[in-house]
Amino acid sequence: MLTATRSDARFPLTGILMALLLGALLLLPTLARADSASADSGPRQYRGPAEEVGRGDSALPFPVVGGENGRSAEGWARWEFWFEQEKDALLRRALSAPRGGTPVGPGMPSGGLGGFDPLRPTDLADRTLPAIRAALADPSPEVRMAAALAAGNARDAASLPAIEEMLRRGSRAERRAAALALGFLGDAASLPALERAGSDADPAVRTAALLASGLLGEPSAAAGLRADLERSLGAAARDGRETRVAAVSALGLLRDRASTPLLGRIASSRTLRDDLLRAHALTALGRIGDPAAIPVLLGVLREEPDASIRRSAALALGCFRGPEVEADLLLALEGDSDALVAGYAALSLGRAGGAGAVKALSERTGLRHSRSLRGFAALALGLTDSPATAAPPLRTLLQLRSEDSLRGAASVALGLLGDRDSAGTLRGIASDPSNSPELRGYAVLGASLTGDAAVPLVVKEMLREEGDAAALRGAALAAGVRPFPGSAALLLRVLLEARDPSVRGAAILGLGLAPDRGAVPLLADLSGDAANGLPGERLQAATALGQVALGGALPPAARLREGVDPRALSEGLAEAGRLF
Repeated sequence: MLTATRSDARFPLTGILMALLLGALLLLPTLARADSASADSGPRQYRGPAEEVGRGDSALPFPVVGGENGRSAEGWARWEFWFEQEKDALLRRALSAPRGGTPVGPGMPSGGLGGFDPLRPTDLADRTLPAIRAALADPSPEVRMAAALAAGNARDAASLPAIEEMLRRGSRAERRAAALALGFLGDAASLPALERAGSDADPAVRTAALLASGLLGEPSAAAGLRADLERSLGAAARDGRETRVAAVSALGLLRDRASTPLLGRIASSRTLRDDLLRAHALTALGRIGDPAAIPVLLGVLREEPDASIRRSAALALGCFRGPEVEADLLLALEGDSDALVAGYAALSLGRAGGAGAVKALSERTGLRHSRSLRGFAALALGLTDSPATAAPPLRTLLQLRSEDSLRGAASVALGLLGDRDSAGTLRGIASDPSNSPELRGYAVLGASLTGDAAVPLVVKEMLREEGDAAALRGAALAAGVRPFPGSAALLLRVLLEARDPSVRGAAILGLGLAPDRGAVPLLADLSGDAANGLPGERLQAATALGQVALGGALPPAARLREGVDPRALSEGLAEAGRLF
Protein backbone atom coordinates (compact mmCIF):
# COMPACT_ATOMS: atom_id res chain seq x y z
CA MET A 1 0.00 0.00 0.00
CA LEU A 2 1.21 3.50 -0.78
CA THR A 3 2.15 5.63 2.16
CA ALA A 4 3.61 9.10 2.29
CA THR A 5 4.28 11.53 5.11
CA ARG A 6 2.69 14.94 5.02
CA SER A 7 5.06 17.80 5.55
CA ASP A 8 4.47 20.33 8.30
CA ALA A 9 6.13 23.07 6.25
CA ARG A 10 3.77 25.82 5.11
CA PHE A 11 5.01 26.49 1.62
CA PRO A 12 4.39 30.02 0.31
CA LEU A 13 1.60 29.71 -2.25
CA THR A 14 3.09 32.14 -4.72
CA GLY A 15 6.30 30.14 -4.88
CA ILE A 16 4.47 26.84 -5.22
CA LEU A 17 2.34 28.19 -8.02
CA MET A 18 5.40 29.36 -9.90
CA ALA A 19 7.06 26.04 -9.35
CA LEU A 20 4.26 23.61 -9.89
CA LEU A 21 1.41 25.15 -11.86
CA LEU A 22 2.01 22.91 -14.85
CA GLY A 23 4.19 21.03 -12.55
CA ALA A 24 7.22 19.03 -12.75
CA LEU A 25 10.18 21.33 -12.96
CA LEU A 26 8.94 22.46 -16.34
CA LEU A 27 9.97 26.04 -15.81
CA LEU A 28 13.02 27.56 -17.36
CA PRO A 29 16.02 27.75 -14.98
CA THR A 30 17.47 30.96 -13.66
CA LEU A 31 20.01 32.94 -15.58
CA ALA A 32 23.45 31.82 -14.46
CA ARG A 33 25.72 34.40 -12.93
CA ALA A 34 28.95 32.54 -13.50
CA ASP A 35 30.47 32.00 -16.91
CA SER A 36 30.94 28.51 -18.23
CA ALA A 37 34.60 28.28 -17.27
CA SER A 38 34.13 29.12 -13.61
CA ALA A 39 31.04 26.91 -13.40
CA ASP A 40 33.08 23.80 -14.10
CA SER A 41 36.34 24.32 -12.28
CA GLY A 42 36.10 21.08 -10.34
CA PRO A 43 33.80 18.32 -9.18
CA ARG A 44 32.84 19.97 -5.92
CA GLN A 45 32.24 23.37 -7.50
CA TYR A 46 30.11 22.23 -10.41
CA ARG A 47 26.54 23.44 -10.04
CA GLY A 48 23.71 23.26 -12.55
CA PRO A 49 21.31 26.03 -13.54
CA ALA A 50 19.01 25.79 -10.52
CA GLU A 51 21.93 26.29 -8.13
CA GLU A 52 23.66 29.11 -9.97
CA VAL A 53 21.90 31.94 -8.12
CA GLY A 54 20.55 32.41 -4.65
CA ARG A 55 16.78 32.43 -4.46
CA GLY A 56 14.17 33.19 -1.85
CA ASP A 57 11.95 30.54 -0.35
CA SER A 58 8.94 31.81 -2.28
CA ALA A 59 10.03 31.47 -5.90
CA LEU A 60 11.38 28.87 -8.24
CA PRO A 61 14.29 30.16 -10.34
CA PHE A 62 13.08 32.09 -13.34
CA PRO A 63 15.18 33.95 -15.87
CA VAL A 64 16.14 37.51 -15.21
CA VAL A 65 14.51 39.68 -17.86
CA GLY A 66 16.55 42.42 -19.44
CA GLY A 67 19.96 43.51 -18.29
CA GLU A 68 23.27 42.96 -19.97
CA ASN A 69 22.86 39.20 -20.14
CA GLY A 70 19.63 39.59 -22.06
CA ARG A 71 21.46 40.23 -25.31
CA SER A 72 24.65 38.26 -24.90
CA ALA A 73 25.48 34.60 -24.61
CA GLU A 74 27.11 35.11 -21.23
CA GLY A 75 25.21 33.25 -18.56
CA TRP A 76 23.16 31.24 -21.05
CA ALA A 77 25.93 29.40 -22.90
CA ARG A 78 25.59 26.09 -21.09
CA TRP A 79 23.93 22.96 -22.32
CA GLU A 80 22.14 22.58 -18.97
CA PHE A 81 19.78 25.49 -19.65
CA TRP A 82 18.55 24.06 -22.93
CA PHE A 83 18.20 20.56 -21.47
CA GLU A 84 16.24 21.77 -18.45
CA GLN A 85 13.81 23.53 -20.76
CA GLU A 86 13.47 20.60 -23.18
CA LYS A 87 13.79 17.61 -20.86
CA ASP A 88 10.09 16.84 -20.66
CA ALA A 89 9.86 16.27 -24.41
CA LEU A 90 13.25 14.55 -24.59
CA LEU A 91 12.48 12.08 -21.82
CA ARG A 92 9.01 11.19 -23.05
CA ARG A 93 10.26 10.63 -26.57
CA ALA A 94 13.09 8.48 -25.33
CA LEU A 95 10.56 6.38 -23.44
CA SER A 96 8.12 6.03 -26.31
CA ALA A 97 10.65 5.48 -29.10
CA PRO A 98 14.07 4.76 -27.56
CA ARG A 99 17.10 4.81 -29.79
CA GLY A 100 19.06 1.67 -30.40
CA GLY A 101 16.10 -0.61 -29.78
CA THR A 102 16.53 -0.52 -26.00
CA PRO A 103 13.12 -0.95 -24.36
CA VAL A 104 12.65 1.19 -21.26
CA GLY A 105 9.75 2.93 -19.60
CA PRO A 106 6.23 2.01 -18.57
CA GLY A 107 5.01 1.61 -22.13
CA MET A 108 7.59 -1.06 -22.98
CA PRO A 109 6.72 -4.44 -21.40
CA SER A 110 9.98 -5.99 -22.62
CA GLY A 111 11.90 -3.56 -20.44
CA GLY A 112 11.55 -5.99 -17.54
CA LEU A 113 9.76 -3.57 -15.22
CA GLY A 114 8.39 -5.06 -12.02
CA GLY A 115 5.83 -3.56 -9.66
CA PHE A 116 4.57 -0.86 -12.00
CA ASP A 117 0.76 -0.68 -12.05
CA PRO A 118 -0.20 1.67 -14.88
CA LEU A 119 -3.15 4.00 -14.65
CA ARG A 120 -6.38 2.58 -16.05
CA PRO A 121 -9.41 4.35 -17.58
CA THR A 122 -11.43 3.47 -14.51
CA ASP A 123 -8.89 5.25 -12.30
CA LEU A 124 -9.41 8.40 -14.32
CA ALA A 125 -13.17 8.19 -14.19
CA ASP A 126 -13.49 7.09 -10.55
CA ARG A 127 -10.85 9.14 -8.71
CA THR A 128 -8.61 11.38 -10.82
CA LEU A 129 -11.14 13.48 -12.71
CA PRO A 130 -13.60 13.87 -9.81
CA ALA A 131 -10.74 15.09 -7.60
CA ILE A 132 -9.63 17.64 -10.21
CA ARG A 133 -13.22 18.88 -10.66
CA ALA A 134 -13.63 19.25 -6.91
CA ALA A 135 -10.41 21.28 -6.71
CA LEU A 136 -11.88 23.74 -9.21
CA ALA A 137 -14.15 24.86 -6.36
CA ASP A 138 -11.37 25.07 -3.75
CA PRO A 139 -11.42 28.20 -1.56
CA SER A 140 -7.83 28.99 -2.57
CA PRO A 141 -7.50 30.74 -5.97
CA GLU A 142 -4.06 29.22 -6.48
CA VAL A 143 -5.48 25.72 -6.05
CA ARG A 144 -8.33 26.53 -8.44
CA MET A 145 -5.82 27.70 -11.03
CA ALA A 146 -3.76 24.54 -10.65
CA ALA A 147 -6.94 22.47 -10.98
CA ALA A 148 -7.94 24.30 -14.16
CA LEU A 149 -4.61 23.51 -15.77
CA ALA A 150 -4.78 19.93 -14.49
CA ALA A 151 -8.23 19.57 -16.05
CA GLY A 152 -6.78 20.83 -19.30
CA ASN A 153 -3.98 18.26 -19.14
CA ALA A 154 -6.61 15.58 -18.48
CA ARG A 155 -8.74 16.83 -21.41
CA ASP A 156 -11.74 16.71 -19.13
CA ALA A 157 -14.64 18.14 -21.10
CA ALA A 158 -16.83 18.10 -18.00
CA SER A 159 -14.61 20.81 -16.48
CA LEU A 160 -15.17 23.17 -19.40
CA PRO A 161 -18.05 25.16 -17.80
CA ALA A 162 -16.09 25.80 -14.60
CA ILE A 163 -12.99 26.89 -16.52
CA GLU A 164 -15.01 29.21 -18.76
CA GLU A 165 -16.63 30.70 -15.65
CA MET A 166 -13.14 31.34 -14.25
CA LEU A 167 -12.22 33.03 -17.52
CA ARG A 168 -15.29 35.30 -17.27
CA ARG A 169 -15.22 36.24 -13.60
CA GLY A 170 -11.85 35.35 -12.16
CA SER A 171 -8.97 37.58 -11.17
CA ARG A 172 -6.31 38.56 -13.67
CA ALA A 173 -4.19 35.55 -12.71
CA GLU A 174 -7.18 33.21 -12.79
CA ARG A 175 -8.28 34.45 -16.22
CA ARG A 176 -4.78 33.91 -17.55
CA ALA A 177 -4.65 30.36 -16.19
CA ALA A 178 -8.17 29.61 -17.43
CA ALA A 179 -7.31 30.74 -20.96
CA LEU A 180 -4.28 28.46 -21.08
CA ALA A 181 -6.32 25.62 -19.58
CA LEU A 182 -8.80 25.88 -22.45
CA GLY A 183 -5.93 25.50 -24.88
CA PHE A 184 -4.69 22.47 -22.99
CA LEU A 185 -8.19 20.99 -23.07
CA GLY A 186 -8.11 20.87 -26.86
CA ASP A 187 -11.88 21.18 -27.28
CA ALA A 188 -12.95 23.22 -30.30
CA ALA A 189 -16.06 24.24 -28.36
CA SER A 190 -13.88 26.56 -26.28
CA LEU A 191 -12.71 28.61 -29.27
CA PRO A 192 -15.46 31.29 -28.89
CA ALA A 193 -14.47 31.79 -25.24
CA LEU A 194 -10.82 32.16 -26.26
CA GLU A 195 -11.75 34.65 -28.96
CA ARG A 196 -13.56 36.73 -26.33
CA ALA A 197 -10.54 36.48 -24.05
CA GLY A 198 -8.46 37.80 -26.93
CA SER A 199 -10.19 41.15 -26.31
CA ASP A 200 -9.62 41.12 -22.54
CA ALA A 201 -8.54 44.43 -21.06
CA ASP A 202 -5.48 42.78 -19.58
CA PRO A 203 -2.64 42.13 -22.07
CA ALA A 204 -1.43 39.08 -20.11
CA VAL A 205 -4.85 37.46 -20.53
CA ARG A 206 -4.86 38.29 -24.23
CA THR A 207 -1.42 36.72 -24.53
CA ALA A 208 -2.55 33.53 -22.79
CA ALA A 209 -5.63 33.35 -25.02
CA LEU A 210 -3.50 33.62 -28.15
CA LEU A 211 -1.16 30.86 -27.01
CA ALA A 212 -4.17 28.71 -26.13
CA SER A 213 -5.59 29.23 -29.61
CA GLY A 214 -2.41 27.75 -31.02
CA LEU A 215 -2.50 24.80 -28.63
CA LEU A 216 -6.15 24.16 -29.45
CA GLY A 217 -5.08 23.11 -32.92
CA GLU A 218 -8.16 24.47 -34.64
CA PRO A 219 -7.09 25.43 -38.20
CA SER A 220 -9.89 27.96 -38.55
CA ALA A 221 -8.16 30.17 -35.96
CA ALA A 222 -5.13 30.81 -38.20
CA ALA A 223 -6.71 33.35 -40.55
CA GLY A 224 -7.83 35.54 -37.66
CA LEU A 225 -4.44 35.28 -35.99
CA ARG A 226 -2.70 36.36 -39.18
CA ALA A 227 -5.02 39.34 -39.62
CA ASP A 228 -4.59 40.41 -35.99
CA LEU A 229 -0.83 40.09 -36.28
CA GLU A 230 -0.74 42.23 -39.41
CA ARG A 231 -2.75 44.91 -37.60
CA SER A 232 -0.65 44.71 -34.46
CA LEU A 233 2.49 45.46 -36.45
CA GLY A 234 1.06 48.90 -37.22
CA ALA A 235 2.26 51.94 -35.31
CA ALA A 236 -1.14 52.56 -33.69
CA ALA A 237 -1.67 49.01 -32.44
CA ARG A 238 -2.66 48.70 -28.78
CA ASP A 239 -1.03 45.31 -28.37
CA GLY A 240 2.48 45.18 -27.02
CA ARG A 241 5.43 42.97 -27.77
CA GLU A 242 4.30 39.97 -25.75
CA THR A 243 0.92 39.81 -27.45
CA ARG A 244 2.55 39.91 -30.89
CA VAL A 245 5.01 37.22 -29.84
CA ALA A 246 2.10 35.08 -28.64
CA ALA A 247 0.33 35.46 -31.99
CA VAL A 248 3.48 34.40 -33.83
CA SER A 249 3.91 31.44 -31.49
CA ALA A 250 0.30 30.40 -31.97
CA LEU A 251 0.72 30.29 -35.75
CA GLY A 252 3.73 28.06 -35.28
CA LEU A 253 1.82 25.77 -32.94
CA LEU A 254 -0.97 25.52 -35.52
CA ARG A 255 1.64 24.57 -38.14
CA ASP A 256 -0.14 26.90 -40.54
CA ARG A 257 1.79 26.90 -43.81
CA ALA A 258 -0.24 29.81 -45.11
CA SER A 259 1.55 31.89 -42.45
CA THR A 260 5.01 31.12 -43.83
CA PRO A 261 5.27 34.28 -45.99
CA LEU A 262 4.17 36.59 -43.15
CA LEU A 263 6.46 34.94 -40.61
CA GLY A 264 9.30 34.98 -43.12
CA ARG A 265 8.92 38.74 -43.60
CA ILE A 266 8.97 39.31 -39.86
CA ALA A 267 11.95 37.01 -39.31
CA SER A 268 14.10 38.57 -42.04
CA SER A 269 13.12 42.22 -41.52
CA ARG A 270 15.96 44.40 -40.28
CA THR A 271 13.72 47.46 -40.17
CA LEU A 272 11.48 45.81 -37.59
CA ARG A 273 13.05 46.90 -34.33
CA ASP A 274 11.92 43.91 -32.32
CA ASP A 275 14.54 41.20 -31.96
CA LEU A 276 12.31 38.98 -29.82
CA LEU A 277 9.45 39.01 -32.30
CA ARG A 278 11.86 38.09 -35.06
CA ALA A 279 13.35 35.31 -32.94
CA HIS A 280 9.93 33.81 -32.24
CA ALA A 281 8.99 34.09 -35.90
CA LEU A 282 12.03 31.96 -36.72
CA THR A 283 10.94 29.40 -34.12
CA ALA A 284 7.45 29.35 -35.61
CA LEU A 285 8.87 28.70 -39.07
CA GLY A 286 10.74 25.72 -37.69
CA ARG A 287 7.60 24.37 -36.04
CA ILE A 288 5.57 24.71 -39.22
CA GLY A 289 8.21 22.79 -41.17
CA ASP A 290 7.47 24.36 -44.55
CA PRO A 291 10.54 23.87 -46.79
CA ALA A 292 9.77 27.29 -48.27
CA ALA A 293 11.12 28.76 -45.04
CA ILE A 294 14.59 27.26 -45.41
CA PRO A 295 16.02 30.17 -47.48
CA VAL A 296 14.84 32.63 -44.83
CA LEU A 297 16.38 30.62 -41.99
CA LEU A 298 19.67 30.16 -43.84
CA GLY A 299 19.79 33.83 -44.74
CA VAL A 300 19.39 34.87 -41.12
CA LEU A 301 22.00 32.37 -39.94
CA ARG A 302 24.49 33.58 -42.56
CA GLU A 303 23.94 37.33 -42.56
CA GLU A 304 22.08 38.57 -39.47
CA PRO A 305 24.39 40.74 -37.33
CA ASP A 306 22.34 40.26 -34.15
CA ALA A 307 23.49 37.03 -32.49
CA SER A 308 20.31 36.79 -30.42
CA ILE A 309 18.36 36.32 -33.66
CA ARG A 310 20.88 33.94 -35.25
CA ARG A 311 20.43 31.65 -32.26
CA SER A 312 16.76 31.07 -33.06
CA ALA A 313 17.60 30.45 -36.72
CA ALA A 314 20.16 27.83 -35.71
CA LEU A 315 17.60 26.04 -33.52
CA ALA A 316 14.83 26.22 -36.13
CA LEU A 317 17.02 24.66 -38.81
CA GLY A 318 17.08 21.48 -36.73
CA CYS A 319 13.51 20.90 -37.98
CA PHE A 320 14.76 20.42 -41.55
CA ARG A 321 17.08 18.01 -43.32
CA GLY A 322 19.18 18.40 -46.41
CA PRO A 323 22.76 18.98 -47.54
CA GLU A 324 22.47 22.77 -47.64
CA VAL A 325 21.04 22.90 -44.13
CA GLU A 326 23.72 20.59 -42.79
CA ALA A 327 26.48 22.54 -44.53
CA ASP A 328 25.40 25.87 -43.06
CA LEU A 329 24.98 24.41 -39.59
CA LEU A 330 28.49 22.99 -39.82
CA LEU A 331 29.78 26.44 -40.76
CA ALA A 332 28.03 27.98 -37.76
CA LEU A 333 29.38 25.24 -35.52
CA GLU A 334 32.89 25.97 -36.73
CA GLY A 335 32.99 29.71 -37.11
CA ASP A 336 30.16 31.67 -35.48
CA SER A 337 31.52 34.16 -32.97
CA ASP A 338 28.59 33.68 -30.61
CA ALA A 339 28.87 30.73 -28.22
CA LEU A 340 25.16 30.01 -28.26
CA VAL A 341 24.80 30.12 -32.03
CA ALA A 342 27.54 27.50 -32.26
CA GLY A 343 25.97 25.49 -29.44
CA TYR A 344 22.50 25.57 -30.99
CA ALA A 345 23.96 24.66 -34.37
CA ALA A 346 25.41 21.59 -32.65
CA LEU A 347 22.00 20.63 -31.27
CA SER A 348 20.36 21.04 -34.68
CA LEU A 349 23.04 18.93 -36.30
CA GLY A 350 22.31 16.25 -33.73
CA ARG A 351 18.62 16.35 -34.57
CA ALA A 352 18.84 16.59 -38.34
CA GLY A 353 22.38 15.86 -39.52
CA GLY A 354 23.81 12.73 -41.07
CA ALA A 355 27.05 10.81 -40.65
CA GLY A 356 29.12 13.94 -41.27
CA ALA A 357 27.35 15.66 -38.40
CA VAL A 358 28.19 12.85 -35.96
CA LYS A 359 31.86 13.11 -36.91
CA ALA A 360 31.88 16.89 -36.53
CA LEU A 361 30.12 16.76 -33.17
CA SER A 362 32.55 14.12 -31.89
CA GLU A 363 35.46 16.36 -32.86
CA ARG A 364 33.88 19.33 -31.04
CA THR A 365 34.00 17.46 -27.73
CA GLY A 366 37.80 17.67 -27.87
CA LEU A 367 39.95 19.75 -25.55
CA ARG A 368 40.84 22.44 -28.08
CA HIS A 369 37.24 23.70 -28.08
CA SER A 370 35.51 25.82 -25.44
CA ARG A 371 33.77 24.13 -22.54
CA SER A 372 30.48 25.60 -23.67
CA LEU A 373 30.71 24.10 -27.16
CA ARG A 374 31.99 20.78 -25.86
CA GLY A 375 28.94 20.43 -23.62
CA PHE A 376 26.50 21.25 -26.41
CA ALA A 377 28.27 18.88 -28.81
CA ALA A 378 28.16 16.05 -26.27
CA LEU A 379 24.46 16.47 -25.67
CA ALA A 380 23.85 16.78 -29.41
CA LEU A 381 25.40 13.36 -29.96
CA GLY A 382 22.58 11.98 -27.82
CA LEU A 383 20.03 13.45 -30.24
CA THR A 384 21.41 11.62 -33.26
CA ASP A 385 20.01 8.43 -34.74
CA SER A 386 23.50 6.88 -34.89
CA PRO A 387 24.13 5.26 -31.48
CA ALA A 388 26.86 2.96 -32.80
CA THR A 389 29.09 5.90 -33.78
CA ALA A 390 27.88 8.51 -31.28
CA ALA A 391 28.23 6.47 -28.09
CA PRO A 392 32.01 5.65 -28.07
CA PRO A 393 33.24 9.26 -27.79
CA LEU A 394 30.65 9.91 -25.11
CA ARG A 395 31.88 6.96 -23.06
CA THR A 396 35.36 8.46 -23.23
CA LEU A 397 34.07 11.75 -21.84
CA LEU A 398 32.77 10.01 -18.73
CA GLN A 399 36.39 9.40 -17.69
CA LEU A 400 37.33 13.11 -17.51
CA ARG A 401 37.36 13.56 -13.76
CA SER A 402 37.84 17.35 -13.82
CA GLU A 403 35.10 18.02 -16.37
CA ASP A 404 31.84 17.48 -14.50
CA SER A 405 29.63 19.59 -16.75
CA LEU A 406 30.89 17.70 -19.78
CA ARG A 407 30.46 14.38 -17.99
CA GLY A 408 26.91 15.39 -17.15
CA ALA A 409 26.15 16.10 -20.80
CA ALA A 410 27.68 12.76 -21.79
CA SER A 411 25.60 10.99 -19.13
CA VAL A 412 22.34 12.40 -20.44
CA ALA A 413 23.34 11.81 -24.08
CA LEU A 414 24.23 8.16 -23.47
CA GLY A 415 20.88 7.70 -21.78
CA LEU A 416 19.04 9.24 -24.72
CA LEU A 417 20.93 6.88 -27.02
CA GLY A 418 19.90 3.91 -24.84
CA ASP A 419 23.53 2.83 -24.57
CA ARG A 420 23.56 -0.17 -22.25
CA ASP A 421 27.35 -0.53 -22.47
CA SER A 422 27.67 2.64 -20.38
CA ALA A 423 25.03 1.69 -17.79
CA GLY A 424 27.47 0.31 -15.23
CA THR A 425 29.75 3.35 -15.47
CA LEU A 426 26.80 5.74 -15.10
CA ARG A 427 25.50 3.82 -12.12
CA GLY A 428 28.95 3.98 -10.52
CA ILE A 429 29.15 7.74 -11.00
CA ALA A 430 25.70 8.18 -9.47
CA SER A 431 26.61 6.01 -6.47
CA ASP A 432 29.92 7.74 -5.70
CA PRO A 433 29.40 10.45 -3.04
CA SER A 434 32.70 12.07 -3.97
CA ASN A 435 31.14 13.23 -7.24
CA SER A 436 29.25 16.50 -7.36
CA PRO A 437 25.49 16.17 -6.68
CA GLU A 438 24.62 17.66 -10.05
CA LEU A 439 26.75 15.10 -11.90
CA ARG A 440 25.26 12.28 -9.82
CA GLY A 441 21.77 13.48 -10.75
CA TYR A 442 22.53 13.47 -14.47
CA ALA A 443 24.30 10.11 -14.21
CA VAL A 444 21.41 8.35 -12.47
CA LEU A 445 19.01 9.78 -15.04
CA GLY A 446 21.23 8.56 -17.87
CA ALA A 447 21.53 5.11 -16.32
CA SER A 448 17.75 4.83 -16.00
CA LEU A 449 17.29 5.78 -19.66
CA THR A 450 19.57 2.94 -20.75
CA GLY A 451 17.18 0.44 -19.16
CA ASP A 452 19.76 -0.68 -16.60
CA ALA A 453 18.12 -3.34 -14.40
CA ALA A 454 20.25 -2.44 -11.38
CA VAL A 455 19.62 1.31 -11.33
CA PRO A 456 16.45 1.16 -9.15
CA LEU A 457 18.64 0.23 -6.16
CA VAL A 458 20.64 3.42 -6.62
CA VAL A 459 17.51 5.50 -7.17
CA LYS A 460 15.88 4.15 -4.00
CA GLU A 461 18.91 5.03 -1.91
CA MET A 462 19.15 8.53 -3.38
CA LEU A 463 15.46 9.25 -2.86
CA ARG A 464 15.56 8.02 0.73
CA GLU A 465 18.82 9.50 1.91
CA GLU A 466 20.08 12.14 -0.50
CA GLY A 467 20.02 15.65 0.93
CA ASP A 468 21.20 17.66 -2.06
CA ALA A 469 18.53 19.09 -4.35
CA ALA A 470 20.49 18.46 -7.55
CA ALA A 471 20.91 14.74 -6.91
CA LEU A 472 17.32 14.43 -5.69
CA ARG A 473 16.01 15.97 -8.92
CA GLY A 474 17.87 13.45 -11.02
CA ALA A 475 16.74 10.54 -8.84
CA ALA A 476 13.11 11.68 -9.01
CA LEU A 477 13.23 11.79 -12.79
CA ALA A 478 14.98 8.42 -12.88
CA ALA A 479 12.18 6.90 -10.79
CA GLY A 480 9.73 8.06 -13.43
CA VAL A 481 11.84 6.80 -16.31
CA ARG A 482 12.33 3.36 -14.77
CA PRO A 483 9.65 2.78 -12.10
CA PHE A 484 10.01 0.02 -9.55
CA PRO A 485 7.97 -1.37 -6.64
CA GLY A 486 7.45 1.51 -4.23
CA SER A 487 8.73 4.23 -6.57
CA ALA A 488 5.43 6.12 -6.58
CA ALA A 489 5.34 6.16 -2.77
CA LEU A 490 8.89 7.50 -2.64
CA LEU A 491 8.05 10.23 -5.15
CA LEU A 492 4.99 11.22 -3.13
CA ARG A 493 7.14 11.48 -0.01
CA VAL A 494 9.61 13.71 -1.85
CA LEU A 495 6.73 15.84 -3.14
CA LEU A 496 5.34 16.39 0.33
CA GLU A 497 8.57 16.76 2.28
CA ALA A 498 11.01 18.60 0.00
CA ARG A 499 11.40 22.30 0.61
CA ASP A 500 13.16 23.01 -2.67
CA PRO A 501 10.47 23.78 -5.30
CA SER A 502 12.60 22.37 -8.11
CA VAL A 503 12.74 19.03 -6.28
CA ARG A 504 8.98 19.01 -5.78
CA GLY A 505 8.60 19.75 -9.47
CA ALA A 506 10.89 16.89 -10.41
CA ALA A 507 8.83 14.55 -8.22
CA ILE A 508 5.68 15.60 -10.06
CA LEU A 509 7.35 15.05 -13.42
CA GLY A 510 8.49 11.63 -12.21
CA LEU A 511 4.91 10.75 -11.31
CA GLY A 512 3.78 11.95 -14.72
CA LEU A 513 6.41 9.97 -16.61
CA ALA A 514 5.21 6.75 -14.96
CA PRO A 515 1.56 7.25 -14.01
CA ASP A 516 1.10 4.55 -11.37
CA ARG A 517 -2.50 4.02 -10.29
CA GLY A 518 -1.34 3.54 -6.72
CA ALA A 519 -0.54 7.25 -6.45
CA VAL A 520 -4.05 8.40 -7.31
CA PRO A 521 -5.91 7.75 -4.02
CA LEU A 522 -3.50 9.73 -1.86
CA LEU A 523 -3.28 12.59 -4.38
CA ALA A 524 -7.06 12.71 -4.64
CA ASP A 525 -7.43 12.80 -0.86
CA LEU A 526 -4.80 15.54 -0.51
CA SER A 527 -6.26 17.72 -3.25
CA GLY A 528 -9.69 17.68 -1.63
CA ASP A 529 -8.68 18.12 2.00
CA ALA A 530 -9.64 21.79 2.31
CA ALA A 531 -10.66 21.39 5.94
CA ASN A 532 -7.39 19.96 7.27
CA GLY A 533 -4.83 20.15 4.49
CA LEU A 534 -2.50 23.01 3.67
CA PRO A 535 -3.34 24.97 0.50
CA GLY A 536 0.17 24.31 -0.79
CA GLU A 537 -0.30 20.57 -0.46
CA ARG A 538 -3.65 20.75 -2.26
CA LEU A 539 -2.07 22.73 -5.07
CA GLN A 540 0.74 20.21 -5.45
CA ALA A 541 -1.68 17.29 -5.40
CA ALA A 542 -3.94 18.85 -8.04
CA THR A 543 -0.97 19.56 -10.26
CA ALA A 544 0.31 16.00 -9.85
CA LEU A 545 -3.11 14.60 -10.72
CA GLY A 546 -3.00 16.58 -13.96
CA GLN A 547 0.38 15.12 -14.79
CA VAL A 548 -0.76 11.58 -13.97
CA ALA A 549 -3.89 12.06 -16.09
CA LEU A 550 -1.72 12.68 -19.14
CA GLY A 551 -0.95 8.96 -19.16
CA GLY A 552 2.66 9.62 -20.11
CA ALA A 553 1.78 11.93 -23.01
CA LEU A 554 3.63 15.20 -23.61
CA PRO A 555 2.03 18.06 -21.64
CA PRO A 556 0.79 21.03 -23.67
CA ALA A 557 3.09 23.28 -21.66
CA ALA A 558 6.10 21.41 -23.05
CA ARG A 559 4.85 22.11 -26.57
CA LEU A 560 4.88 25.83 -25.80
CA ARG A 561 8.55 25.72 -24.82
CA GLU A 562 9.86 23.18 -27.28
CA GLY A 563 12.42 24.48 -29.73
CA VAL A 564 12.52 28.02 -28.32
CA ASP A 565 15.73 29.81 -27.40
CA PRO A 566 15.51 30.01 -23.56
CA ARG A 567 16.43 33.69 -23.54
CA ALA A 568 13.76 34.48 -26.15
CA LEU A 569 11.18 32.51 -24.20
CA SER A 570 11.89 34.22 -20.90
CA GLU A 571 11.88 37.73 -22.32
CA GLY A 572 9.36 37.38 -25.14
CA LEU A 573 6.69 35.66 -23.04
CA ALA A 574 7.65 36.77 -19.55
CA GLU A 575 4.11 37.04 -18.16
CA ALA A 576 2.66 33.90 -19.71
CA GLY A 577 5.91 32.06 -19.07
CA ARG A 578 5.29 32.21 -15.35
CA LEU A 579 2.51 29.69 -15.87
CA PHE A 580 4.51 27.29 -18.03
